[in-house]
Amino acid sequence: MGMFAERGYQRTSLDAIARRVSLTRQGVLRCFPSKGKLLIAILQHREELNREHLLAARTDEDLPSQMAAVVTLDHERSDSLR
Repeated sequence: MGMFAERGYQRTSLDAIARRVSLTRQGVLRCFPSKGKLLIAILQHREELNREHLLAARTDEDLPSQMAAVVTLDHERSDSLR
């Protein structure tokens, strides 16, 4: 996600992603048949993490406050992925 955030989807190559995670291009493609599928998997994983955080934080707080906490957490995770 960090590379997509830094460079944008179009300017992020599978070769660069593979180097970042110490794999070959074929190693990445073995798990994710295309760059688009990789991005979808990353976004689904982030969504699941946010959902887990939201469910774990269920308190008497109002929903807008809980959602604000999820957005803050999501932003913090984005920074740590770069």
